[in-house]
Amino acid sequence: MTLAYLDAFSGISGDMTLGALVHLGVPIQTLRDIAAALRLGDVDVTAATQERNGIRCIKVSVVDREHDRRQGQRSFTDICALLDGASLPGAVRARARGLSGARRGRGPRARIGTGGGALS
Repeated sequence: MTLAYLDAFSGISGDMTLGALVHLGVPIQTLRDIAAALRLGDVDVTAATQERNGIRCIKVSVVDREHDRRQGQRSFTDICALLDGASLPGAVRARARGLSGARRGRGPRARIGTGGGALS
């Protein structure tokens, strides 16, 4: 088993997390397969190397072509429905629910963004 420890003392965005995973060797196709398993609809998952303020990173973008960004955010209930309908093993779905920072009444964010973030 390989373990990665993220010291995200001030938070970490979904695109940063996915970019770090791709940088460590997770194939971008794996992320596309996960998006397909979640049945997110017509999404495009891309990765590109960027440099900002002298720091090079990989930015992963997940763009939902069917969802207008101005429609707002996905609630915890919405995310649970996506997980429940996903063609993923039950243990994976349960763990994803447990790891979600969107748990109702817990964590700094009660909602997860729908634009440009991880599998949004």
